[in-house]
Amino acid sequence: EQADRLRGTRFLEFHSRFKGLKPLSLLPHTTNEVKKAPDLLKEILHSDILMSEIEIPEFSLIPVSNTFTYEVEGKSNPLFTPLLIEDTDEKIIHFINKGGIAVNVIYISTNEIKPVCLRIVSECLENGITIWNIISDGYSSARMAIFARGGWWQKLWIYFSLNTGQTSLEVYTLSLLYNKAFIDIQTDVIHRAPETTSNQLIKSIIKENGKGTFSGKIVVDRNACGTNAYQLNKNLMLDKSPEAYFHSRPFLEIGVDEVRCTHGSATSSLNQEEVFYLQSRGLPPAIITKILTEAFAEDVLCYFPEEWQNKLK
Repeated sequence: EQADRLRGTRFLEFHSRFKGLKPLSLLPHTTNEVKKAPDLLKEILHSDILMSEIEIPEFSLIPVSNTFTYEVEGKSNPLFTPLLIEDTDEKIIHFINKGGIAVNVIYISTNEIKPVCLRIVSECLENGITIWNIISDGYSSARMAIFARGGWWQKLWIYFSLNTGQTSLEVYTLSLLYNKAFIDIQTDVIHRAPETTSNQLIKSIIKENGKGTFSGKIVVDRNACGTNAYQLNKNLMLDKSPEAYFHSRPFLEIGVDEVRCTHGSATSSLNQEEVFYLQSRGLPPAIITKILTEAFAEDVLCYFPEEWQNKLK
C-alpha cells in the first residue's frame, strides 16, 4: 500500500495455480514475446500492467558468475534483472540500490541433489525499493544466506518446490532495519516428494523505527512421506518506540502423517541477564549492545565467506 501511494503502481497476484498464495511483486509489463524464459516468468511478465510506462524488450536469463555485483541509482529508470543459476558452484550476489526501484528474479535450475550455495547481500538506501523473487525448477537443492540492510521498502519472496526425493532447501536471512526501513519476507516451501528436507532461519534486527513482516508457509503434499521441515523466526528489537515492530505469521499445511514439521517465532529485546553480566565486567552500554547484536547475527553471518562476514559486521 505504501509503494502504491508513492509510485502510483499496483501489485499483482500470481496465477491461481499457486493455490491461493498471494506473493507481491513489482515486475513490469511487456508486450513483446519473452524468449528463453521459464513458463513461470512468462506468466508473471504477461500479467497485469504495473508500471505501464516501462517496456522490457526480449530478454534472456543472465547466468550468474561466482561473484555478481550490480547497482541501480535513481527512480527514472527502474531496473529489472532476471538471473539464472544452473550449477552448484558458490555464488555471491552483491546488489546496491542507491534510491531507485529494482526487481531481481533468480531462477535456480541445476537438476542436482547437491545444493546450490547462494549468498545475497542486498543494500538499499533510505528511499529505495528492492524486490527479490527466488524461484526453483522443482528439481534442485539450495543453501541460501541472505543479508538485507536498510531501504524504504524491500520485498523478499522465495518460492521453492521440492519435487524429487532427497532434494533440500536451507534459507538463512538477516535483515537490519533502521531509519524507518521496512522489509516484507515471504517464504513458500512446497514438499512434493518423499524424503525431502527444508530448514529456514529468518532473523531481523530492528532499531530507529524499523518495521518488518514475515509470512512463512510450509506445504507437505500427500505423497511427501518422510519430510523434515523446520522454520524459525527470531527478531531482536533495539528500539522501544511504538512505531517499531516485526510481525510474524508461520503457516503449515500438512497432507500426510509420516513427517516432522516444526516452526517457532520469537521477538524480544536484549537479554537483561546477559546485559547485567557484561555490565558487571565493566563494559559500557554501547559495547554491550554491539557484542550481543553480533552474537544474535552470527547464526546467519557464519554462512558467508570470512571477508564478507567482516564487512557485514
